[in-house]
Amino acid sequence: MIFSSLSITGRRNANEDSFIFSDNKENMFGIVADGMGGHKGGAVASALAVKTIESYLMREGLLSFKKRLETAIHTANDVIFDRASSSADVHNMGTTVVCAIVTDEMVSYSHVGDSRIYLMHDRKLKRLTEDHSYVWSLVKDGILDEEGARVHKMRNIITRAVGLHETVEVASDEIAWSEGDILLMCTDGLHDEMPASQIEQVLQLDEPLNVIAKRLVDTAYGNGSGDNITVLLIKNTAEAQ
Repeated sequence: MIFSSLSITGRRNANEDSFIFSDNKENMFGIVADGMGGHKGGAVASALAVKTIESYLMREGLLSFKKRLETAIHTANDVIFDRASSSADVHNMGTTVVCAIVTDEMVSYSHVGDSRIYLMHDRKLKRLTEDHSYVWSLVKDGILDEEGARVHKMRNIITRAVGLHETVEVASDEIAWSEGDILLMCTDGLHDEMPASQIEQVLQLDEPLNVIAKRLVDTAYGNGSGDNITVLLIKNTAEAQ
């Protein structure tokens, strides 16, 4: 298993994204979070989410991978909500989260908000997560198509976030993957400015993973992204890092 990650502030004044990848062979997982609530609040929320989820997933446990991820996010929700409720300077902060535990055979994942996870399999891109957002509800109702949602002026309104409320609903699933597959975890700074077809083209490149990560970020920025941009790539391979 190899991985590469890249996060840039972009055209914003501060980077409110946070991420981590644990490359422990017995416990591999990735987390990406995109905070909200002002520059300070957003950065605090995403950092708390990543730190809390990481801490939970590092513990040994008997729960299934999906249940571990869900419980970790619920724990992060408690931590962020309590902090926001007791600190006026970060009141109403929250964050999106995508996180995944990976083995050679399986990807287990959970998410809240509009950060995304994609799987590249047999040179074809598959989106694994559905945004918890206003425009995605319009897609599900047949009012918008995915491209219309990507450019809609209200695309940044999310309907679910970690830490905004006392409880949060977490979406989870798992999927088998194979040698050579690539998992992409990213914030909306990437996917808002790159249609799936363009992401797929970049992931098809025969380049080192770090070059692909930079190409994704550079392309989204070049397309006009006004947000922080964060990508985490995990490749299912026996190659050395």
